[in-house]
Amino acid sequence: MKLYNCIYDNIPSSLFCSLTNCRNLIRGKKHRIHTTENKHLYSVTDHDNEQIIICRRNRHNLYKRGISSRLDKLVKEYLFDMVDCEAGDVFIDCGANIGELGFWAKKNELRYFPVEPENLEVECCNRNIFGGDPEFKSSALWNENCLLELYSKPNEGDSSLVKMNNYSTIKKIEAVTLVTFIEKNDIQRIQILKIEAEGAEPEILEGAVPVLDRVTYISVDCGPERGISKESTFNEVNRILSGNGFEIVHAEMNRLVFLYKNMSL
Repeated sequence: MKLYNCIYDNIPSSLFCSLTNCRNLIRGKKHRIHTTENKHLYSVTDHDNEQIIICRRNRHNLYKRGISSRLDKLVKEYLFDMVDCEAGDVFIDCGANIGELGFWAKKNELRYFPVEPENLEVECCNRNIFGGDPEFKSSALWNENCLLELYSKPNEGDSSLVKMNNYSTIKKIEAVTLVTFIEKNDIQRIQILKIEAEGAEPEILEGAVPVLDRVTYISVDCGPERGISKESTFNEVNRILSGNGFEIVHAEMNRLVFLYKNMSL
């Protein structure tokens, strides 16, 4: 099976798409995958004529039940169906990947600010959400403004600023605090801050402390993803947020996502 997967994952793009679509048809899956003018990107469509641009061919199966089904699943996992928001509210998506949650933001007329360190994912997000314009560039949030090493593992969506096992490459990435990020983007208030940083959640919150009083909701993935030992970040995350006036209002225990609310707002 490993040899089969290795061959399948490395065949030419057009052949990969043809074989995948034949298999999807036989198995009754709703999605189809197609090449684009950019050989690194793929277009996924479904029976509802929806489309999303992806860059890691092994992740096409996330849309086997349809694109909307995948997006609805993410909304529920991050507990955004429990959040009060209005048109014009700001949503900062740290760990945006290809911008899937940006579709939800557009539907709700939110101002969407993605943060993502992987270049191809950034290109997909710009095409998915911003019409292809280079609206944002690759970057990361951290507890200081600096250049950091990114332990890149993009095929699994697991790239991290915290050293881990089985990463593909190491590359330099610009990191900024949330304070700097909102200053650069002229953001006064944040209705939703989502943090999925593969174990770097405590550092991001440390750099956000001076402006946490501007944030209403924070959705944090505290799953066991930090470093080589795969630790959960819940204890540190909860210490920082509870010490700054936030309380847990909802939890998704399968993924260990916690929704915090600023109780002073």
